[in-house]
Amino acid sequence: MADFGAVSVFNVDTFTTAIYKAWFGFFSLTTAAQLAALLIGVIFIVVLFEQYWQTKRGNNVTQGSSQRFDASTPAKLGMTLLCALVFAGAFLIPFLQLIYWTALNFRQDFDARYIDFVTNSLMIASMTTIFIAFLAIIIAWIKRQYPDKLTKLMTTLANLGYVVPGTVLAVGIFIPIAWLDNQMIAFGITTQQVLSGSVIVMLLALSTRFMTVSFQPVDRQLQRLTVNQEAAAKLLSDSSYQRWRQVMLPVISPGIFTGLLMGFVEVMKEMPITLMTRRQGWDTLAVRVFEMTSEGMWGRAALPSLLIVLVGLLPVWILLRQSDKQG
Repeated sequence: MADFGAVSVFNVDTFTTAIYKAWFGFFSLTTAAQLAALLIGVIFIVVLFEQYWQTKRGNNVTQGSSQRFDASTPAKLGMTLLCALVFAGAFLIPFLQLIYWTALNFRQDFDARYIDFVTNSLMIASMTTIFIAFLAIIIAWIKRQYPDKLTKLMTTLANLGYVVPGTVLAVGIFIPIAWLDNQMIAFGITTQQVLSGSVIVMLLALSTRFMTVSFQPVDRQLQRLTVNQEAAAKLLSDSSYQRWRQVMLPVISPGIFTGLLMGFVEVMKEMPITLMTRRQGWDTLAVRVFEMTSEGMWGRAALPSLLIVLVGLLPVWILLRQSDKQG
């Protein structure tokens, strides 16, 4: 339900594409807001049903022990072949196609604009991941210190952005920002809109969208710290800063590192929020892919796509190496 890029490229009409067309095709922000409100209502119903189902399932399922089984040689070969086919269809063949198209169109397509595409992508991804990592530490710590129902509810709401489509968040953030801009102009503070189309709007929307990507690994690591360890740290030191530096930070640092990597990848390949909230001419690699595929120039979309894939592979490789070392 949250996807925009694939359905837009293949001309499939969904809520997300309808919101984009209402805003940028018919220039009706009101219609876009109405569609966004309807979609987010559907999403909340789905989320509530999922929460109810998980609670019901948790009450009925008993903890069991894991079991291993020995498969025959033909079965092993069949499972290996199935995994190889999934890998080839989902990654290898598309990746090789991107390399082929890039080689054909590199001289024609690569120019000075790609420096801006890469710079803009790296800048917004770095700013967003650092910001949400900082917020994730604060929210995870508050959740640990105040484990009441209200805090749990607020934590859940803070992490709901990941299930909300980027087009909905773009509309939801842009409307109050545009109103604030108009109020500043009316009171003579500024003579033109200064917030709409700025990096601030993108940062707020992207942070809301990918908050849970950083929060989950930080929260998991913080849960490894037992109550007795925390009590011992308080007895050994009166300084909160020293406890954080010597006890808390070493525990949650792997989670922070994972959150930074995964958040960076998510923001690098995110497109609808950047497309709908950026100022004119401020393009990223993902926006470049959308523009080229929208015009049917699949070959020229290969270079920015390949760069996004390579950026995404680097964190995966780092996380796999980290996992091997821990294992």
